[in-house]
Order: sequence, then structure tokens, then C-alpha cells
Amino acid sequence: MRVSAMAYHPVLMLRIARDFVTAADHCMKPINEQPGGNPADSLRVVPAITNAAVAAELALKAALATLKRQVPRDDHSLVNLYGRLPESLQVSIKERLRARMEGRNVTDADFSQGLQKVARVFVKWRYIYEHAEVEPLDYKFLAEFAAAACEVVSVLLAKTVSSP
Repeated sequence: MRVSAMAYHPVLMLRIARDFVTAADHCMKPINEQPGGNPADSLRVVPAITNAAVAAELALKAALATLKRQVPRDDHSLVNLYGRLPESLQVSIKERLRARMEGRNVTDADFSQGLQKVARVFVKWRYIYEHAEVEPLDYKFLAEFAAAACEVVSVLLAKTVSSP
């Protein structure tokens, strides 16, 4: 398939985002299955985090493209991208994340703080070897945010494509 470098195809972007979610889950599966295992002990956590971050970014950019809003090419900040969405979509993603975070009460403050902590994860973790230290992050929040964004954007696309 040939795709113009400057064209944004929301359906394709969302498909790829979902594949990155699946890849992140695949990377974390052996870590999660280790009894008492610590994800920080495995280098698989690096591609898991990077894949989840890319998935979240692509899903948010797919939403922007679907809404015919400007899609910033070089902005990888999840806070910035999320902030460009209409409030109704922001609320939908937040509510979907809350539903996915079983057993965890995610307040608005928790959500904002969690998103802020993972905002630039892709930029930092894709070249992790260049950093002497990285701040710990909540992988569960990042992964569930990416999955929630994909789910909400999927509904948005279905409504947009079926609209006259």
C-alpha cells in the first residue's frame, strides 16, 4: 500500500495503533506471568513501554485527523495531543480508562497526574540507552490509556464513516 507522507489516514492510523497495543501486551506477557516478577528486571519492558506510547499517540492523532483538526507531525506529547481533542472525546477516553483500570479509583487528579507522567514517554524510552536515568512510570496507566484511546477513536470513526 502506498501512502502519501503528508496524508493522514485515520483508519490506517487506528489499525496500526491497535497493533502497537497488541505488541506492548505481547512484550509484557512474560513479565506479568513471572511469579513475583518485577517488570523493571526485564529489558522487554522497554519495547512494551515504547509500543504503548506509540499506540496512544497514533490513536490521539487518528482522532484529530478524523475530526479534520491539525495533526502535529513532530509533537509526541500525549498531554498536548489529548488537549487538542474536544472535551467530549477527552471525557470519553477518561471514562473508558477508568472502566479498564479495574479496582483502581482514578480521580480526575489521578488521571491528569498519570497523563502528565507518561506524556513524553515515547521520546524518552525509544532511546533509553541515551539516558543515565529515567523516572519510574505507571505502565498500567499508559497501556490502559492507549487501549482506551483506541476504543474511543474506533467508535468515533464508526460514527464518522457511517455519517452522510
